[in-house]
Amino acid sequence: MTKLFSAFGAAGSLEKDRQTVRRALRGVAPDGHENGQPRWRLTTILRALDRHLGRSEPSPSVPMHLATLYSELDRLYDKVNATKTVAAAGEIMRLEFFPMLVETTRGMFAIADDDRFIYVIEHERTQLAVCRKACGWSIDQMMAEYNKATRPAELDEIDGDDDEEIGDDAMPLPG
Repeated sequence: MTKLFSAFGAAGSLEKDRQTVRRALRGVAPDGHENGQPRWRLTTILRALDRHLGRSEPSPSVPMHLATLYSELDRLYDKVNATKTVAAAGEIMRLEFFPMLVETTRGMFAIADDDRFIYVIEHERTQLAVCRKACGWSIDQMMAEYNKATRPAELDEIDGDDDEEIGDDAMPLPG
């Protein structure tokens, strides 16, 4: 399932006032629930904020290309979770989801100031944690697959690392 946000969590991530986000989401059907509490996709929240603030165009705080990438990540989440086998889910992850996540992460880093880098890293880690379950992968397997699919081959030639194993210093994924 796609990463869902509470109004509070989205407000922090988007650097918006909590009450503004809460008012914008009033009347917007949640995309899901966690622990009985409503949660929304980031794209749903951004659309609600734009409507609430009277914008017909996407929020200038989230560039259009990033909003498009977020929507594509949502679509790929749904595609991974709709597959019938873990093998098929893994192929979608390797061939489609990982490259899209790299592109989204790069786009987020390009507009993030130094104080926001941690949010970009957390976004990437959360995306991987949520999708790994559909593939039946452990955290170590997910990281190995992600590194294999996204790391340029010339780096392996330089450092001799084939990414077969993840060291003890690897940052664990949430969940």
